[in-house]
Amino acid sequence: MVATNENKKNKKTEGKTVIIGFIIIFTLLLILPMAQRRYRFIPPRPVTNVYIEKKFPKYKWEHFKTGKFQKLFENYFLQTGGLWGILLASNNSIDYTLFREISTRDAGAVLVGKDYALYESMYVNDYNGRSLKTVNELRQQTESIKRLQDFMAAHGKAVLVLVSANKAALYPEWIPDRFKVGKPQMRNIDVLRKLYQEAGVNFIDSAQLLKGQAGKYEYRFYAPSAAHWNSVASCLVAKELMTRAETLINKKFKTIVCGTEIEVRDHPAGTDRDLANLINVWNPSLSYAPTPYMTVHSETNAEAYDPKMLFVGTSFLWSIFDVLEKQDIYTQRDFYYYASTNHYRYRLENGNVKKGSYRLVYRKMDFIKNLLQQDIIVLEINEARIHQLGFTFLKVADKRFSQL
Repeated sequence: MVATNENKKNKKTEGKTVIIGFIIIFTLLLILPMAQRRYRFIPPRPVTNVYIEKKFPKYKWEHFKTGKFQKLFENYFLQTGGLWGILLASNNSIDYTLFREISTRDAGAVLVGKDYALYESMYVNDYNGRSLKTVNELRQQTESIKRLQDFMAAHGKAVLVLVSANKAALYPEWIPDRFKVGKPQMRNIDVLRKLYQEAGVNFIDSAQLLKGQAGKYEYRFYAPSAAHWNSVASCLVAKELMTRAETLINKKFKTIVCGTEIEVRDHPAGTDRDLANLINVWNPSLSYAPTPYMTVHSETNAEAYDPKMLFVGTSFLWSIFDVLEKQDIYTQRDFYYYASTNHYRYRLENGNVKKGSYRLVYRKMDFIKNLLQQDIIVLEINEARIHQLGFTFLKVADKRFSQL
């Protein structure tokens, strides 16, 4: 009897201990977010490629009734509490490692492919033909390019379209079957190749260029962890760009030599892992692969001409500039980044270099004068966005030409 009573007491004690333990844990879970928000005793983990709601949401009765205010407050509280980066990285890491998935809501629609290769969904959509425009829309773009090209040619200048390669279309073998729609679809680039050729538009199809060079190199032109092409592709495209430009303005430039010296690194660096840096996981190394880095040099002579060049395009051009500027190819480079900001680089008479950037305000520009100051205008765009070539630049050009 005594033993029975003792057992009952022990069970009651154990039950109380469990309840007290649960209460303590529950209380800590309630207190932890507020304590972290106030004291930051756990270092916050940075979050990339995600919009963060930093301002306390403004209360409106209409938003409260629809639940919008509650949602905004939830995002604000979660994202500014100091734990969000840790929780997001932990959740994404589980999905990335075990299921080869990344939350599209929190990672900018980055898709994990075979061998953990990363793609942005925009490029896969283009590969699947989901962004196809009408032939009339694409013909109008072609006509705008041709007007600009003819205008510049009449003044001894050149226009050259550079179409940067779509990683998903260049390497579709990495795309999981669930992201493919079946057989290859008609894409905007397929239509524009024909339209450009018929209109006589000067263009470089970098995908075709790289496919033709692929057999000479052991490694792909895109790292699995990258959105942009690697140094080998950058050199090959830069060389082709300047070779074509030479013929168009009938001048000889320094000759770019894509060297045979290639350093292979086990871990990619810089833009060769830019997508891996965006997926918000603890360890993105599953997407890393040996990556080539090419040594580039140039050959010159006393008659080499250093042109003035205007580029209108996207982030694919930065690695092209890296090649061209290490060889000091041009005296002046204006880069209308997405046709909204000019990132310029001018070589001064004393040999120094002046760099800077400013917002483009076309209504305040002497647009035609700016065009004629250039020897070559390069319009760059990726295959996946080729229908957006030039952005507002071509529209401004059309308007100014109509006023002449």
